[in-house]
Amino acid sequence: MSKNLSVLVAIATLGSGLVLLAIGAGAPLPLLVVFVAIGVAELAWAVATLRTDRVPAPRIFLGVVLVPLAVWAASLALGAAASLPIGPLAAASALGVSVAAIVVVTQRRSREAGTRAGPPATGAVVDPAVDPTAEHPWRFIGTLAASAAIVAGIVTPALSGTWAGQYAVPHGSHEVPGLEIDEHGGH
Repeated sequence: MSKNLSVLVAIATLGSGLVLLAIGAGAPLPLLVVFVAIGVAELAWAVATLRTDRVPAPRIFLGVVLVPLAVWAASLALGAAASLPIGPLAAASALGVSVAAIVVVTQRRSREAGTRAGPPATGAVVDPAVDPTAEHPWRFIGTLAASAAIVAGIVTPALSGTWAGQYAVPHGSHEVPGLEIDEHGGH
């Protein structure tokens, strides 16, 4: 997997993990355990992917990333979906499916090419002007911009739609929402 795609996968997985942790904070106990466990696992995988420039244990990763989608489908079938925020769960599921698709495609391409996914073992610096397969720095900057757009456009609204996001302190104030306090009463 190229460094660009590994950064995109890591940031999207990090966002999905944060959304799952926020969903778990307001979910009933059995779902809380599932969402928090998967959220923590996704955060750990995101950090490991950023450190190694590849997804460690990609098959297990695919299973973990797709579990929230299965839990959502099961809760819909059992009628327990009313206790879950639909928008944030849809966002986390969309990120999970997108990340899974990227990992599957890159794993298939690396198998077809007969190469190992990840950075060169020698650690040598490759000049993009000499090696046409080397990645250009502007592509990496574009990947970071796309990752920032994912966080700004998908993860942030999803976090605000969770129970934790609804009760967060409003920006610019330190007041409790819905609680009116007369600061100068009786003066």
